Amino acid sequence: MKTDSDWLKEINSELKSIRAGVVVRQKGDRLYLRGTFPPKPNSTKTQPHQQDLTLSIYANPAGFRRAAAEAMRVGGLLACKQFTWDEWLEPEPDVDNRPIKDWLDCFEQDYFNKRARTPKTITSFQDYLKAWELFSNKRSPLTKDAILAAVIKSEPDSRHRKRACIALGALAKFAGIEVDLKPYQGKYSPYTAINSKDLPNDELIVQWRSLIPNPAWQWAYGIMATYGIRNHELFYLDTSLLHEPPGILVVLPGGKTNKRRKIWPCLAEWWAEWKLWETDLPNCTGKSNTDLGQRVTRAFRRYDIPFSPYSLRHSWAIRTAVYGLDAAISARMMDHSVDVHTKLYHRWIGDQHFQQAWENMHQPKGLP
Repeated sequence: MKTDSDWLKEINSELKSIRAGVVVRQKGDRLYLRGTFPPKPNSTKTQPHQQDLTLSIYANPAGFRRAAAEAMRVGGLLACKQFTWDEWLEPEPDVDNRPIKDWLDCFEQDYFNKRARTPKTITSFQDYLKAWELFSNKRSPLTKDAILAAVIKSEPDSRHRKRACIALGALAKFAGIEVDLKPYQGKYSPYTAINSKDLPNDELIVQWRSLIPNPAWQWAYGIMATYGIRNHELFYLDTSLLHEPPGILVVLPGGKTNKRRKIWPCLAEWWAEWKLWETDLPNCTGKSNTDLGQRVTRAFRRYDIPFSPYSLRHSWAIRTAVYGLDAAISARMMDHSVDVHTKLYHRWIGDQHFQQAWENMHQPKGLP
C-alpha cells in the first residue's frame, strides 16, 4: 500500500519529467501546489516568485490523483502565460457599512442581553459610553481607521486612554474588525496615579469636617473618613450595627461588587466624637453608581473641600497600615486584593507615617 511519501515522490517525478514547473506538497492532511507564480494582486512584489496554491484537497489516494491533474493544468497555464489569480484567491468578505451609531446601539443591546441592567452594570457601561464620545462622526462606517482615530483623541498615558482602548477593542471584536490597540494603551497605572500631596492627614480631615454647614453632608463626610468607603457606597449602607461599640458599618451589595462586607472604624474616636450612629444620609438620587458618586464629588466642591472624596478612602488605607492592621484584613474591608492594596497604598507611607507608627508602637493603643 502506497504511503503519502510514495504518492508525492511518484507524482512529482512525473511532473518533473514533463517540466510542468509545478510540484505537489503536503501540509498536515492537505495538499498544495508549489511553483513560480506572478505576484498576487496588491502585492508589493513585482516579479514572479515561489508561492503555494491552496487546493483544499485531502491527502488520500483520490486527493493525490486530483492534485496531480491540477498540477498539470496549472503548469500548462503557466507555460502559455495564461495563469491568473482569479480562481485561487478567497473572495473579499462583504463589508458591513452600517454607521458607527448603529454598531454602538447593537453593542449596548448585546451587553445588557448578557447581564441584568442594574446600577452596577450601568456604571460599568459608563466606560464604554465615554469611549463612544471619541468618535468624531457616528454616521460614518465603523472601520479600523475610525477606531484608531478615536483612540488617539484621548490623552496618552492616561486612565481615559487605557479604558478607551479596552472599550474600543471590545467594540472592534464585536464588529469583527481586526485591530491591535495594546500599543496605544500607554503607561497609566492606578498604582502611580495617586499623588501623595493630595492625601489629607488626620488633622486636616477633622478641620474640614467642622467647616461643612450641612448636617447630612457632615455625617456623610465623617462616615467616608472613618470607614474608607467609595463615593457611591454611601448609598448602600446598613447602619444597624453602628449604634453599639465598636461601631461596625455594613456595605450592602449593589456597589462596585455584589458582596456584603463589614468595616471597623479607623479612627474609633471619630465614630464616638462625631456620633456617627445618628444617621443623616443626604437626599440624593441617581440612575447609576456613577451618578451617585458624582453627587458626592459635587458636594465636596460646593463646600470648597481641597481634596476629593476618594482621598478620604486613600488616607483610611494608609492610616490602617500605620496603626498596624494586617494588609489582608484592611484589603478585605476595602473590597480589593492584598496585592492591589499594598501596591496602591503602601508606596505613599512616608516619614510622617513612620513617626506615627513608631509612637503607636511605644504607646500601644491597639487599632483606634
